[in-house]
Amino acid sequence: MAAWEAPGASDEWYTPPEVFAALRCSFDLDVAHPARGTTYVPAARIYSDRGLEREWEGFVWMNAPFGGRGALAPWLDKFFAHGNGIALTPDRTSAPWFQAAWLRADAVLFTCDKIKFVRADGSRGLFD
Repeated sequence: MAAWEAPGASDEWYTPPEVFAALRCSFDLDVAHPARGTTYVPAARIYSDRGLEREWEGFVWMNAPFGGRGALAPWLDKFFAHGNGIALTPDRTSAPWFQAAWLRADAVLFTCDKIKFVRADGSRGLFD
């Protein structure tokens, strides 16, 4: 397990602006918006807390908190039940949650390079 995936490590890693530039779309709702720090999500509305408990509407962006083993499953279940949006997840192709999501997705895209996520202080992750 990588240090940044360790239990208790921060899940405040923000999607960098180049991801949204490549997607060339905007969203009605960011369902797991950072509570603090800089954000680049082009969304009309945001949920910065209790995103799993609230109703989702429209075209959603989901970069859910990655809190360790099994933490993404409830987010993905709600995402697929909603049925309209883009979800950004780690590419853990051997993980049971990934395999279940793979079967439910309309499309799955991979990036050529690792995404260098942005920390709350604005610095970038060190992954190449």
